[in-house]
Amino acid sequence: MKIDRRNKTLRFVLGSMDLGLVYLAYYLTIFPFNLLHESNISLSDFVILIPFVIAVSFILFESFGVFKYGDAGYAETIVSIAIAGLISNGIAVVIAFGLNRTMIPSKLFVISWLMGLCLFMPYKYILHMLYKKIFNIRKIVIVGTGKQVERIQEKTNNLQDIGYQITDVFNEVSHQALDCIRNKDGIMIGESVPKSDRLQLIAFGMAHQKPLYYMPDWEDIVLYQSNILSIDDMAIMSVKGLQMTLDARLLKRAMDMSLAIFLLILFSPLLMMVGLAVKMEDGGPVFYRQERVTRHRKRFMLIKFRTMIVDAEGMTGPVMACEKDKRVTAVGKLLRNTRLDEFPQLINVIKGEMSLVGPRPERPHFVERFEKHIANYGHRFQVKAGITGWAQVQGKYNTTPEDKLKFDLLYLTNYSLLLDMKILLQTIKIMCSPNRAQGV
Repeated sequence: MKIDRRNKTLRFVLGSMDLGLVYLAYYLTIFPFNLLHESNISLSDFVILIPFVIAVSFILFESFGVFKYGDAGYAETIVSIAIAGLISNGIAVVIAFGLNRTMIPSKLFVISWLMGLCLFMPYKYILHMLYKKIFNIRKIVIVGTGKQVERIQEKTNNLQDIGYQITDVFNEVSHQALDCIRNKDGIMIGESVPKSDRLQLIAFGMAHQKPLYYMPDWEDIVLYQSNILSIDDMAIMSVKGLQMTLDARLLKRAMDMSLAIFLLILFSPLLMMVGLAVKMEDGGPVFYRQERVTRHRKRFMLIKFRTMIVDAEGMTGPVMACEKDKRVTAVGKLLRNTRLDEFPQLINVIKGEMSLVGPRPERPHFVERFEKHIANYGHRFQVKAGITGWAQVQGKYNTTPEDKLKFDLLYLTNYSLLLDMKILLQTIKIMCSPNRAQGV
């Protein structure tokens, strides 16, 4: 019997086991202390916190993709669990203090976090191996041409880690391509494939029960969240605009203000130390101000901690940053890897120039260039620029502007306050994952 890797019942059972391990980690932590009667710790004190920890763990696991088996490699899953554990235990400490459960020593939370990792690491490793054995590697045929197809081929190692392998690439639909697809596990359709050929591939894939993977273009993204209306005996698709409603903008602004002020106060000691480190490295200015573009193409001065040498563009003019940029200082590299250089933008958020979540603000020079060469680029200015965004949590520093735009447009078509919260939580994970936090 073939098991669907997306089976909801399977995901529910495995997800319940994940949360069960969180509970078991807490129980195994408190049990020895309870037996030894140490520090008058009672099991009831700890039990009160467990519902809070389970609820927070569920939210974080869902946001970090821990429940989506096969969508991430083993190492990334463990990193996600470790970060979720640190956050949930930190919240548990705050709740314990608030409930006046001061008899619970802080070391118990550290031990429970370590206990959780000890339980999850072998458990997830076994599941990861079983997943590969049961589902094997899905062999995919690509039909299409262009840069997107080339980039997909370059990501072969990442694809294999989550169960996919590109075996063949065809420039167009042909008898040879269709014969090849019959013996493979799925079809990936490139953006360059003409509509008539797309329809042929879709029909062929459905007839032969082959999963379809689609590289979306502008039309696909706009239609993604369309509604189906029935007018008499006719089916009509209703496509909403990309603009946010007034009530959505007001709610988003209220969340921006409250969280920005809270985060500035909470991290002010850390930000002062960062500023001191930047100053001590080369004696240059702590902050870096640069003109950027936000909603309705309004220009503003973005504030960041300086991560490059002084006057980095004095000889070259505006240049896009890249990996292993020699202009980046030693402290700057650390700040970029952890995204701490972005924190001063909370001031931009409070001033109303930016949002916490939205498309990243680009410089006017690059906006003009992108609008000339990338179709529909201007639609990203329907909302305020953000400190983080869907393109940042899904991509990397060197993700192409074309791919970033697609994520920005998907964010606009899917916008909700819940999505903003999910992106903010995923940003925390990326800040703790240097290989993913290759800044913006």
